[in-house]
Amino acid sequence: MSSFRIPPALKAVFNSFPLLIIPDDPLPAGCPRPSPEAPALYVFTTPEDAARGNPSFNPSCLKWQTYLKFCGINYRIVPSNNHASPSRALPFLVTAGTVASTLPSNHLGKWARLNGNAPKEISAENPQVQAFLSLVNSQLRDAWLYALFLEPNNFYNLSSVHYRSTVASVVNIFLSHQMQSAATQELLQARPGGVISADDIYADAESAVSALSTVLGDDEWFFGGKEPGLFDATLFGYLHLILTLKWDEKEAGLVRAVKKHENLVGHEERIRMKMYPNAPKPSAWVWVEGS
Repeated sequence: MSSFRIPPALKAVFNSFPLLIIPDDPLPAGCPRPSPEAPALYVFTTPEDAARGNPSFNPSCLKWQTYLKFCGINYRIVPSNNHASPSRALPFLVTAGTVASTLPSNHLGKWARLNGNAPKEISAENPQVQAFLSLVNSQLRDAWLYALFLEPNNFYNLSSVHYRSTVASVVNIFLSHQMQSAATQELLQARPGGVISADDIYADAESAVSALSTVLGDDEWFFGGKEPGLFDATLFGYLHLILTLKWDEKEAGLVRAVKKHENLVGHEERIRMKMYPNAPKPSAWVWVEGS
């Protein structure tokens, strides 16, 4: 028995304040409440596109939106933003039921496999998968960020897409520039020596796209899959947006790099036609000043 004893007077004070278990932080006040019928996936989108089930305009959100479809999970799309997320990042999912859980994106894969019919695919821990996933999450992502946020004409014409559901234009402008600043910081941290070079970024992206095209070859899905899996959803998150946004003619290096590879264009089309039949189709042209 311990020799330490709480003095009677102090013990009486503790007994006056029984132990309380503090509940988890609730969802932000602006978030809709959970539904007992279907889980809700909170993504960057507009109310109109959410109602139609159209793809999100954010690659990470679109990745998970698509993978949940691959797993046959019925869910609702809810327009949201980082400030409404408990983790300050999108996407996140609120499970169905009266007692709901909130899942950040890094828990969605496991949850989808447990609650849906996950496609049979090569393990994400496979070294080959890891190597090509690195190309998507580094070289391709860097070029996406640069093309969308740091190319002046693209930023002016396309950044408002991310906040076109915002009512106040002054808020729209603030959020767009906030995203531009975040993209700049991410690129500074990712690029060698903290130097942002458009030539280097696009050259790396072209090499990544070429390697992805080579590994896909004549197959329908990556790594010989009989059906699309998580890697296919990850790449689709970029390919669909790269091919469907109307880029400035002088700042469209990324979309031109992708369009050189028919098998990647076909990969985007197969998923889009099957999962998002009402989604925008790739544009045959890019945005030109005055159009």
